[in-house]
Amino acid sequence: MPGDFPFPPGIVGNQTGEGEVTAKPKTDNLLFFVIVLGVGFGLVLVCSNSQVKAEEDFGSPYHFLLRQSVWALLGFLFMVFLWRSDYHHWLRLSPFLLLFTLISLVAVFFFPSINGARRWIHFGSFQFQPSELAKYAMVMFLAYSLPRRIHISRRKPFTSERRRSLTPYLILLMLVSGLIMFEPHLGNTAIVLVSVLALLWLAGMKFRKVLLLGLPIAIIAAVMVFELDYRRKRIDDYYDSLRDPLDGGHQVRQSALALAGGGLLGQGLGEGGQKWFFLPEAHTDF
Repeated sequence: MPGDFPFPPGIVGNQTGEGEVTAKPKTDNLLFFVIVLGVGFGLVLVCSNSQVKAEEDFGSPYHFLLRQSVWALLGFLFMVFLWRSDYHHWLRLSPFLLLFTLISLVAVFFFPSINGARRWIHFGSFQFQPSELAKYAMVMFLAYSLPRRIHISRRKPFTSERRRSLTPYLILLMLVSGLIMFEPHLGNTAIVLVSVLALLWLAGMKFRKVLLLGLPIAIIAAVMVFELDYRRKRIDDYYDSLRDPLDGGHQVRQSALALAGGGLLGQGLGEGGQKWFFLPEAHTDF
């Protein structure tokens, strides 16, 4: 069939109507166990690393542990809620989620800069990063929209090239990744770029077009890395650490000292020394 969608039927699954999958997924008990174990282990490490700073700043050694535990509980309840619901209903909301994300990505430029970047939206004590939301919004929107374009292309092979083209997705990708890049947040830019281009490639875009789009953005990102002093210093510190870990950046040096002091099995739960104000944010730095 001519057009942009040489998508094998097996990749889009057993679909009806406008591309909705009819098979009900089974629960992956092993994956669920790994998630719970990972979150629990993370909370233990947060407690171990944050006690000194929490006591100094908030008067309680368990401040960060309690805060992260609340977020973990809310995340668990939300996970169960999504697990028990039909995800197709959520995909139908993806256009509105994407619109909200775009508005939020523009709004961050009207909030104060933090450490040289505008990534956060603040409402009192509540704050969030729109670039984090963009990673999910883009994937959800493509998962909702691409099967419908494929469905139209298959049922109406003589549909106009404009309706079958992937160009609108490329424009959307450039808009979202550009807004994130100029916050700047190059890590999330790369995640959005790679995940969306991978989905478009699976949907039938020629690999040559994927490279033609990805290469200029990668070049711009590289230029921005070397234009920003703190990012250039991170690269310099990384190469310095390869030559001599104790002569690298502060974080690398402290990690080398921690590994040397604890060895393979560590010093024991709560006994690490780097949390004693050797690191500015011990509960997040490692």
